[in-house]
Amino acid sequence: MPRLLLLLLTAASLACPQEPRLFAGGMVPVSGPTGVAFSPDGNTVYFVQLRQNIMSSHLENGHWTAPRPMPFSGPWRDGDPSISPDGRHLFFWSARPLDGRQRTGNAIWVSDRTPSGWSEPRDIGVAVNGPDGGAAFASVTNDGTLYFFANRDIYRAKRTADGYAQPENLGPPVNSEANEFDGYIAPDESYLVFASDRPGGFGQADLYISERKNGAWTAPRNLGPKINSGDSECCPAVSPDGKYFFFTSQGRRNGIFRIDIAALGLGPARPYADAQLFEEGLSRLPAHSASPSRPKAARSISPSWPPPS
Repeated sequence: MPRLLLLLLTAASLACPQEPRLFAGGMVPVSGPTGVAFSPDGNTVYFVQLRQNIMSSHLENGHWTAPRPMPFSGPWRDGDPSISPDGRHLFFWSARPLDGRQRTGNAIWVSDRTPSGWSEPRDIGVAVNGPDGGAAFASVTNDGTLYFFANRDIYRAKRTADGYAQPENLGPPVNSEANEFDGYIAPDESYLVFASDRPGGFGQADLYISERKNGAWTAPRNLGPKINSGDSECCPAVSPDGKYFFFTSQGRRNGIFRIDIAALGLGPARPYADAQLFEEGLSRLPAHSASPSRPKAARSISPSWPPPS
């Protein structure tokens, strides 16, 4: 990284008064690339435990309840839960078979909130997942546009009446010759935070931000040394009240961290729901059995994705 750019990033980081803090005191075990997702009211958190189960915990009387597995998660590897801004849909990637056939890559599934709870998940369709899987890390906008990554790039697909339109590669400057993955899109589509191992970063993979201005993406900006380390950062997310940025760091400081949204350099918080995240509650998730740290697993991408036009 050029010295001047590194100094500028460091200065910008120092301007942010808060250091990253472990979410829930580090009680959410990080045994792979996984992050957190919140319901729009901030009272439920979803995450992955032991690299397989999607768990949930609820904020009750100022305390987080003991995490419990989601009823549809467990037999197969599931990962990277994400909640739609309206709270009605829970997206995640899964290695589960489709119609009895095991695919070569992971695929994105969705569960719908119903009066009786979360529905059985359904595959979101061949337009996104392709015939053999290969898509992961879903993030959804207010109008239902789906952002995800596949084949080392970040894509988006518009919602249609019966599923999703043909995905669009975001292209440069977001995508590059390197690997781009784990894209979190702001609900109003005003900015995108994503991970990349492009040259010039602080570690193996860094988090970058690109803003959407006049219909085009700005040159990605490295989020600096307060967020990025000499190891690998991934799984970005923002709390529903727009006050906190969450990310996962794998390596020496292994864990899920949160920091004031000011660290993104976007100005005032941009809430997308009438949400209340309780400051004390964020540090009071009950302890549960943790697993040892493991190296980052390779993302499974099917060579047949995307499907032909």
